[in-house]
Amino acid sequence: MIVDLPHTVTSSLYSTFFLPLSHPLFFIKSATPQQATGNHQVEIPVEFPIDLVNFTPDTKELCENEKITNLKEFVDLSQHIAQNVVVGGEIRSFLNTFANTDEKGIAEVMPFRVGRRGLHYAEALGLMATDLEKHHLISFSVESFTDRQAAKITQRVTRVREYFKEEAAQIEQMLANFESLDRFFHYLENPVLEKKALRCLEFEYEARNGPRKKAGFFGKLAGIFKGKK
Repeated sequence: MIVDLPHTVTSSLYSTFFLPLSHPLFFIKSATPQQATGNHQVEIPVEFPIDLVNFTPDTKELCENEKITNLKEFVDLSQHIAQNVVVGGEIRSFLNTFANTDEKGIAEVMPFRVGRRGLHYAEALGLMATDLEKHHLISFSVESFTDRQAAKITQRVTRVREYFKEEAAQIEQMLANFESLDRFFHYLENPVLEKKALRCLEFEYEARNGPRKKAGFFGKLAGIFKGKK
């Protein structure tokens, strides 16, 4: 039988479940953070935070209740669900996506760039913006965000930025220099989503650094030579 896992399932139910040893996701258990899952082509770190996976609120709550923090722990959880139960719903779909190396499917739930390897900051911001809007946490149709929406955006962007530190540092510098981020976001291949992700990014940046004011000619020159001695 197929069973969807409710967030109320107790830990004792997981203790007897196992996946076949041939299941591709077993590669996650012994892989280092830089190794790939499955057939080692997509190169997704096994320590990737589970809260950055684009799961539904129910699955996120399940992970929180079971204290699941990353992909490896999520797979370990999947191995402990009950020997005679076939996992259904979102969890089954997630496992099958990796089992079949479905890159488009992976990109729907993780910041993965189809045709490339690894995970990326732009895609993470795109997934974040999609998730916030999908679950009615914010609305991009308004001119300004409410305090509650602002807090949610700041919290989520900060979380993404903390994980993608190197890419984020480069984008921070581009924001400070008023450089265009079109090339950075064009990988999303969705102009509407690109604008939403950029709006969230700029909002969080200004929340930390204050409103940006474009510098004049001499201000730009000062910026170029700033820090040079």
